[in-house]
Amino acid sequence: VYVLGDILGLYGFSRDVVELLQELPVEVCLQGNHDVALISYGEGHVNSAELSRFELETTTDQLTQVQQQWIKDRPVMAIEEIDTGPVTRTVLLAHAKPSYEEASGYTMGNRGIPKREYPTVASAHSGTYDNIFLGHTHQQAFVDCSKWDHDIQIMNPGTVGSNLGTAEYALYDEQTDTVTHNTVTY
Repeated sequence: VYVLGDILGLYGFSRDVVELLQELPVEVCLQGNHDVALISYGEGHVNSAELSRFELETTTDQLTQVQQQWIKDRPVMAIEEIDTGPVTRTVLLAHAKPSYEEASGYTMGNRGIPKREYPTVASAHSGTYDNIFLGHTHQQAFVDCSKWDHDIQIMNPGTVGSNLGTAEYALYDEQTDTVTHNTVTY
């Protein structure tokens, strides 16, 4: 299980989410822009002062100091080597962008990587990584960049925590190097 950030947000169940993540067999759990803003800087990270205040108050009221430290200890970016026997794949995981400085998406104007920019990202990272998994835009996307002569795949699983009536996630099959997007209505 890879969690690409934004453990926290406006949904109001921060303690439950952190407890679940701590119990699950999560290989990588990244910080996203909301996590960095709330835990490291003590501020909400929404485009509305009122919602930012609500996000901060709701989160800090629910989380223990130990849980807050657990979130703060999560990386903003990770590189995983996946050994499937005959092949080893290198996967870069980031919340927003595939560079350490912009990985969390916290900086002003960092809207992540939209799908239309995947070929540019592929050009910069092909040969270094086999897969790049990104979050932040909350939009499911998958592009096999081999059609542009780049041996790399870029994927965004979508969003689970937004209150939009659906949860989106992706399953990555390490053996076949394929991605399946799923949507669940709630």
